[in-house]
Amino acid sequence: MLAGCQSVQQIESQALGTGPSMEGKLVAIGGSVITGAAILRAYDGGVTITDAHHRFISVEHPKKTEALVRELAADRGLALVFVRTKHGADRLARNLRKQGFRAGELHGGMSQPQRERSLGRFASGANDVLVATDVAARGLDLEDITHVINFDAPADEKAYVHRVGRTARAGRGGEGVTFVTPDQRLEVGRIAKMLGLDAEWVRGGFSSVQRPQQQRSTRSRGGARRGNTSRGGRPRNSA
Repeated sequence: MLAGCQSVQQIESQALGTGPSMEGKLVAIGGSVITGAAILRAYDGGVTITDAHHRFISVEHPKKTEALVRELAADRGLALVFVRTKHGADRLARNLRKQGFRAGELHGGMSQPQRERSLGRFASGANDVLVATDVAARGLDLEDITHVINFDAPADEKAYVHRVGRTARAGRGGEGVTFVTPDQRLEVGRIAKMLGLDAEWVRGGFSSVQRPQQQRSTRSRGGARRGNTSRGGRPRNSA
């Protein structure tokens, strides 16, 4: 079930150790990583989110952990929870364990044996929650992940696809859940718009986001609009 994960971890370790991001390292070796029978490309063209059910949940920042506990208490399989920092991963996994969840963490600050052990426990179901950062979870390919939860909102639409693309694999269903704090509504709404998730965004109780339209430039070489100003720069009177 974790076929090829050793090679993925080796590549990830090299990327983290030498400075370039995981994504950059993948591109450098040909744009893809083979994990068993699956090919996960470094860009979202190789990962799809069309089979996933998407939900956006409005939540105040201090209540995010409480909201996560409610999500994890529901009927589910393996749950992959994304955070932005390694310290955030450690802290959240520790808090979940205190509340009785079998949770592990996965991030670039861990040693290779620690990452392999954490992945092994998640793949076997010994831990059914894995709190991970974006870079550490690249290449993770497990069919039993039923929920991807963006505890920290993704930075952009590509990050969203890479995250939620970890579920709804091999024809199975899956859920992508994103927590949205008040200060993130504009940016996450834009991501939803870019990915064609307008209906899901509105179902979350948010206002529809209008995509900004490019304005056609009609300025002349001198910077004034043609037809509206005289040679001296003064507005012309319309007849």
